[in-house]
Amino acid sequence: MTAVAAAILVSVGAATPALAGPVKSVAATATDGVQIKTLADGTVVQTFTARRTVMTNIPNRPEVIICRIETRLPTIEVTAVGPLTFERIAFDGVGYCDSQVREIAVTGALFIGNRILPDSIDSKVRPNTTAIPVRASTDCRLNTYIGHLDAVMTMPGGYTPPVLSFNFDTIPVFLACLSNL
Repeated sequence: MTAVAAAILVSVGAATPALAGPVKSVAATATDGVQIKTLADGTVVQTFTARRTVMTNIPNRPEVIICRIETRLPTIEVTAVGPLTFERIAFDGVGYCDSQVREIAVTGALFIGNRILPDSIDSKVRPNTTAIPVRASTDCRLNTYIGHLDAVMTMPGGYTPPVLSFNFDTIPVFLACLSNL
């Protein structure tokens, strides 16, 4: 698999991911504070660290909270029900932190070109948690797909940056469904 480009944005805005469409991604550098790696199975992992800058009265808060997202390339998911076979395009992603944070919001979706597939969107928000998985999926059509993941992690009080925002597009993947062959 070739190197995957990613854009990581750190903001102090609202904690709900905004799904605007595929982002013109740029490679993140070490100066962004982001670490990006692609695992042997094609999973892309991006990490960012928030540091405690203010002492809080909450006991046992870690000095740093490391948050990350993991995504996989869109794939064909086949389900057999008796003699029938159903195919869907699926894209998995997860946003998580190594310590409980105030809130995590994650949205996953599939695109064909610059067009979002509205039926594919999976969006979840969970307070006081460490992780949220999403699964975007749509009916199987012969086409080239891009998986898109937005994740916003709101840190507990006393951490900088107070909000971590991840925004990622996979490389385009051509998928040929059996029903289209």
